[in-house]
Amino acid sequence: MSFLRRWLNPGKRPDPQPFPRLPAEPIDEGGAACRNSDIVSGYRFCATLQLRTPLRVLSRHGELHPGVDRQPPPVTEEGWEGIWVPELRTWRELGIDAREMPPGTMASDIGQIPVDGGEYLKFLVAIRTAAEGDESVTGRRTAVVQVLEETRWDDFARAHGGREAVLNKLFPPFLTTVPRMAARTAAAFARMGYGSPASLSRETDGTLLAVEGVGPAMVKAIRSACELAAEPDSEYVDRVGR
Repeated sequence: MSFLRRWLNPGKRPDPQPFPRLPAEPIDEGGAACRNSDIVSGYRFCATLQLRTPLRVLSRHGELHPGVDRQPPPVTEEGWEGIWVPELRTWRELGIDAREMPPGTMASDIGQIPVDGGEYLKFLVAIRTAAEGDESVTGRRTAVVQVLEETRWDDFARAHGGREAVLNKLFPPFLTTVPRMAARTAAAFARMGYGSPASLSRETDGTLLAVEGVGPAMVKAIRSACELAAEPDSEYVDRVGR
């Protein structure tokens, strides 16, 4: 009960964290949550609310796993995607006549947002639903464009640097992904109509070398990037993890 005494100490106030955390220990019979089952009701999943977070993870944000005697179900494939955190019982559940603490906030890639994800979580879900569809890279990029055209998301798009910045984080132009290619060189190729791996692959070394900023090493890098391209006819690269 030492944890509860610290919370009830009138000289101290608990940290206003969205999901108060107990010491990082394994979830088993000897774990901190089990030892404090009188004040912990279960585990709640907290997703990492970022543009790169897969839809399968975002859709589980806020999910409650009741009880502390069983491991929560697996949600993430990589540690950065999210975490299960202990869910404290309410004052009422503890038999304490006190006003409940107001909902807190949590971190995201645009700053602090409501702990339940608020409108930003809805924005991320809309973007990821479009980006993770079954269409081609170009088709999915177009679907994201349609989402971004909704004015309700304007503030979130601006927080990411604008609509084009959002698109380029998910589906960057192929030319910008070629190692060591300068921006002016990529722009020159784009003006000439060489935006896809297929269009570049068809050209001779002499044609490529005629472009400002391109030397033998750059030609080699271009050839290599074209060979590795998943969709040779697309001007964009799929950077959408699932």
